[in-house]
Amino acid sequence: MNNLLTAWSELFVAALVARGIRDVVVCPGSRSTPLVLAVCRRDDLEVVSIVDERSAAFFALGRARVTGRPTAVICTSGTAGAHFYPAVLEAEAAAVPLLLITADRPHELVDAGAPQTMEQRGLFGGHVRAEIELGLPDPHPRALDGVVRAAVRAVHRTVSPTPGPVHVNFRARKPLEYAAAQTEAERALADAVADRAARVPDVTAPVARASDSTIAEVRALVAGSQRPMVVAGPLAAPAKAALRFASAIGAPLCADVASGLRVADEPAVIDAADAFLDTTSLRPDLVLRIGAPPTVTAWARYFERHRAPTIVFDAHVLSDPYGTATRFVPGDVAANVEGLAACATTSNADPSWLAAWRRANATARAAIAELPWSEARATAALVSALPTNALLMAGNSLAIRHLDLYAPPFEQRVLAQRGVNGIDGLVAGAAGAAVAAKAPLALMLGDVSLLHDVGSLRLAALVSTPLVIVVLDNGGGRIFEMLPLAAREPSEEVMQKFTTPPGLRIDAAAAAFGVRYRRAEDERALRSSLDEAWTCEGATIVHVVVPPHDATKILARVREACRT
Repeated sequence: MNNLLTAWSELFVAALVARGIRDVVVCPGSRSTPLVLAVCRRDDLEVVSIVDERSAAFFALGRARVTGRPTAVICTSGTAGAHFYPAVLEAEAAAVPLLLITADRPHELVDAGAPQTMEQRGLFGGHVRAEIELGLPDPHPRALDGVVRAAVRAVHRTVSPTPGPVHVNFRARKPLEYAAAQTEAERALADAVADRAARVPDVTAPVARASDSTIAEVRALVAGSQRPMVVAGPLAAPAKAALRFASAIGAPLCADVASGLRVADEPAVIDAADAFLDTTSLRPDLVLRIGAPPTVTAWARYFERHRAPTIVFDAHVLSDPYGTATRFVPGDVAANVEGLAACATTSNADPSWLAAWRRANATARAAIAELPWSEARATAALVSALPTNALLMAGNSLAIRHLDLYAPPFEQRVLAQRGVNGIDGLVAGAAGAAVAAKAPLALMLGDVSLLHDVGSLRLAALVSTPLVIVVLDNGGGRIFEMLPLAAREPSEEVMQKFTTPPGLRIDAAAAAFGVRYRRAEDERALRSSLDEAWTCEGATIVHVVVPPHDATKILARVREACRT
């Protein structure tokens, strides 16, 4: 049957759509032809074509991070699927739903020396929530039931019980294209497929919430605490109830920049803790940690030094890299914190406890305000210039640490690839997020991170809203100058093996991909460039040139001002 593969592909795609797939990224290739044709025939899918599989997967990841629903990405056979791997690792660790569909050759071509053929089962190892081998098309009614069930299971496992990546391996034997003429049997098959596609089962995903007794036990611990503190790490969605909860119990709320809780004029919010954690004498007797572990490493030293009883509210992972947790409350973080806030009516906290944190934070903010032109001033200028409806995506390495310490309070949503904290795919992820959000978006990243994903600048053409790519150019990976290595190995020649100055002509890269380019070497030029970029459709690179060795110096200056 010439059209069996076409019918099989269309049924699989119809079932994906019935279970909520709306966004599809396709990469060029022959073996994936029937799948690509099937998605392109539908008017209820938004289909984007991206040449490079690595960029495509990070673009899909950015979309899924914004929408909260799985984005599908389709590629051909052979090494193509291997380029998905970095994004798979990030989706796994960050619990972002992602559906990876790799086309494959029939079984008889595997281990037979056939071109563009390899063993694709187990391609992503244990890093996917599920791996589904579809097998070759079969017109039997039970086989049609099976392909629908496989599609339903694939989408379901991207979101439940723990969101993340799912791999579907889709085998196809030639002919890959459909034939115009149909036999009687093929017409009957088409009718059977249409009938089966209309009967895709619903799936209700469970919601994990803490029991009333668990909330009551945590409340009792809080009520007995004199020096409680709340530490909010990166969160997929802000748990706004934490603001009410911390205020009600008289606790500082130390909010990571990726928590979404850096709200202005909230008395409990502490947003410059990195400046004084290593030297403060403030010692908690109870810690409530919400979300993923906080970004800056000073928290690791603080937690290990004080070893206070710690209750961890996290969605999917029993996250405790510090070894200090005494209780885990997994599940829907926002719902669980809301339940806790609803009960938090009494507190025995020492009134001077929160006041001391506020004084330390104010000292840090005053020191930051006095800094000269630097990465710190550039970071603050970017955040201050964000439109109300914009999103901010934080690059890794120094970029997110600068945002965590130097950014003033702001309420725009923050996106961050903090699953495995890689610097790869940041431009592609930002483009995908901007397309999904249909809103202005700023990406702040370093010069090495840009070089790592410079090819994804071509995805800027897919973005119609303002996409402002702020590149902090300090001449390499200066985070290594903050590590013990720098003190033990003063040789600049050796240090360059770690800092790897890119030597990238950023203006030339922008021109090559048709992206607007502006250069800023002082705060006035930066603010002017940002004001202009927010009025333009599509991408603008704002190249921020700062002194190459200042990151370590300015951090030391702020911390010294906060020493007690």
